[in-house]
Amino acid sequence: MLDWIALWVLLAVICVGLAGGRMGKGGFLLAYFFGLSLIHVPGAINYLGSAPGLNGFEETLVGFRATVIGLCALIVGYVSCQSGAKPDKQSRSRKRPIALNGERLVIAGAVAYFGVMPIAGLVPSLTALVSPLASLLVLGFIVFVRQLIEGFKSPYTPFVILGVALLPLSTLITGGFIGFGVYWVLTIGTFAWAQSRKRWLVLLMVPFLAYAGVSIGAAYFGGRDAIREAVWFQQADFEERFDRIAVIVRKIEPYDIENPDHIFSIDLRLNQNTLVGAGILNHQKGNVDLLLGASVPWWTFIPRAVWPEKPLVGGGGDVVSKFTGIPFAVGTSVGAGQPLEFYANFGWWGLVVGFGALGWILAHHDRGLARSLLARDTRQVLSFGLPGLALLNSGGNLLEICVAFVAAVIVARLIAWVLPLVFSSRRRLTKGNA
Repeated sequence: MLDWIALWVLLAVICVGLAGGRMGKGGFLLAYFFGLSLIHVPGAINYLGSAPGLNGFEETLVGFRATVIGLCALIVGYVSCQSGAKPDKQSRSRKRPIALNGERLVIAGAVAYFGVMPIAGLVPSLTALVSPLASLLVLGFIVFVRQLIEGFKSPYTPFVILGVALLPLSTLITGGFIGFGVYWVLTIGTFAWAQSRKRWLVLLMVPFLAYAGVSIGAAYFGGRDAIREAVWFQQADFEERFDRIAVIVRKIEPYDIENPDHIFSIDLRLNQNTLVGAGILNHQKGNVDLLLGASVPWWTFIPRAVWPEKPLVGGGGDVVSKFTGIPFAVGTSVGAGQPLEFYANFGWWGLVVGFGALGWILAHHDRGLARSLLARDTRQVLSFGLPGLALLNSGGNLLEICVAFVAAVIVARLIAWVLPLVFSSRRRLTKGNA
């Protein structure tokens, strides 16, 4: 296990170098790399100790090895796109750029996620369109950070910084999931680092932040059921929800790799390697055939608003259960993750080619977003930013990612079409009142 963890560390250093150097603009690469690592590396590190009471070492080793191989292919694909790209231009858009405003994007994203998303499921296909709008929350924070780096002064700066820090708490208190907020902070942080001028100072803090995060995670995973019960079933008021969060906070203690309670909590959620390894071993034993692309049926992209009788598509739990042979309780949310699903569809070649293609696409959007931020062009920022963010669901299913990517492209184009109309109407009103 140690040699594969050492290889992962080397890959992490390479990613940091690509994001901080001349070649990459880096935010999407770093966000995806560390987002995927978040649900694979802690589970592997557990086995550097005596792993008291933990079973599944073989599955973890096989799964982590596949993940590291996939990350190697991701970096190769990223570098191949960057090295073959044409010299940067400020913007591809021939239209007049519309000035960026990170604060407005944050507000629009917050309204979409916290206000519209909870009721979007009542209308067929509306959730797919609202999800990219919710990503405006993250994109807005990224834009705002860029504006701060360029010397932009805003009276709302302290509130925006506080808002980023409170994202995990907000998603936990409203939806019972802390993961969304954590991934959002990770994405915003990686983009901030990639654009920062004091990168090495931040790097020195990363090991301490990672250790603190694992310590908090061990306490959270041990007590999250109480919070979800309050949010999902009891519909408890916010005071009760905060009280249950406070119970978890009081249980936080330094992570101990020899403490069974700690390692079981982390193994429960941050060791996706066991599912990947179980699937690979199950296939190698001849118990299951490769899916050959069946996990993403073509007709999935037809909106249910157009085809109301469209068959229900099995979620990640179905894919994982069928390929690994591990049953899950009805209603259990299980994300397949790209290492497992790439392998489940086309074996080792699927894993390597899939991650290579993903790295290429991430590089394309990294360059495009960096160029658009430099040009301060809202339309182009949306065109590269929203689809790029849709690709960062490292623990999700390819079906969800593909649908979200297509929806993000459509929504970005719709917003790009609407924005000039809004701004032209404002200019006419301003002239009329003058």
